[in-house]
Amino acid sequence: MSPRTLYISEEKPLRLKSIFGTATLYPDRIEHRGETRQLADVTHIEWHWLSQTINFLNQQHTHLVLHCKGHPSPLKINRTSMYATPKLVIAYEYIAQQTFEQRVAGYVSQLERDGHFEYQGHRFCSDGTVAKGQASLPLSSAKFEPFKMTLSEGGLFGTKFRIDLRVDRDVVTALFNHIQEHPIPPADLRAATEHRKQAQRVLDDLTTDLVFLFVKLGEADGTLCERERRKIGRLLRDGLGLPTPPPASLDALVQQASTSPEPFEFYARRIIRRQTTPSALKPAILDALFEVATADNNLSAEEELLLEEAEAVFGLPGPRYSAHKARRAAQSRRRTNGAEVHYRVLGLDASASIEHIKQRYRRLVMQYHPDRSQHLGDSFVGEAEIRIKSINEAYEQICAMRGI
Repeated sequence: MSPRTLYISEEKPLRLKSIFGTATLYPDRIEHRGETRQLADVTHIEWHWLSQTINFLNQQHTHLVLHCKGHPSPLKINRTSMYATPKLVIAYEYIAQQTFEQRVAGYVSQLERDGHFEYQGHRFCSDGTVAKGQASLPLSSAKFEPFKMTLSEGGLFGTKFRIDLRVDRDVVTALFNHIQEHPIPPADLRAATEHRKQAQRVLDDLTTDLVFLFVKLGEADGTLCERERRKIGRLLRDGLGLPTPPPASLDALVQQASTSPEPFEFYARRIIRRQTTPSALKPAILDALFEVATADNNLSAEEELLLEEAEAVFGLPGPRYSAHKARRAAQSRRRTNGAEVHYRVLGLDASASIEHIKQRYRRLVMQYHPDRSQHLGDSFVGEAEIRIKSINEAYEQICAMRGI
């Protein structure tokens, strides 16, 4: 589902008239009659929209109810208008999209745990059947109306289920479609879910040990700097392809690692002892350790010793970090050579002070500004423009390198 084109901001919220008073929809919340409901707290949405034309007179009836965590009573907004599509329709589409993931999560959690989820007194099973009491019907027999679903089998006097779809209609419809396309026996679904959760727990444990390992390395030469801290999250995700904890959780892990009494070797050996640690991941972990150690642009003697220790624990011939050192040295030389070019453009060397650099730049800009060459002809003006461009580029690069 995609919401209608609508821009909602703190400065321009959407105001919704209702028989219960005016509600105001902001990007992350809705305010109504002195109460505020956060969209992040929405657990269920009841929605109904009926357009009727009687004796050439059209009426639009809309009914929106939001159930939110922490609020015993739901928020209700009703509106009846004529002809024009009510703003409440647009508001519903926006809220439904913003809250879809959190609402579907509740149904999926029950489906994975029990092999079915409960909806309007019926059990929707993962094998593509719908049950109520002892009766059961195939979901493939469903016929849909805008806010209703009917399942039947066996002719006029056969079993029939009529199910109201006003609650979380978008979510349950998506789940119906998924179950029909991918039916699976409930027992198989529960087994697959448990296997997936076990695999996730293994990954989470490995991620935790790696964070502790990285922190112990980063603190080897003192304290973990902010650049090293940021590097840890990126390496987990991009370098090792592991799930990265949310920022708050990662900060908590870093804090726990800082106060943990176990040394670097303890976590290195625990990672290796894990039967679930892939052998192919070991070199990548060593590479990541080197990246953490040099995130502050310095490789201390203490960090080198720990890198050598990790190579020995992981059973990899080394020193592996020697290749990293050689590569970083080459990169540093390239940066230095590039910097020398920029300094030469300004007629300076790398030892020049910041104040001297600024003075020299201002003097050269005044000397080669094209406006000062107008009386000498077009050829001189063109040369001046080229020279001033190279001066500006060199100054910008030096400023970036020196933090000016």
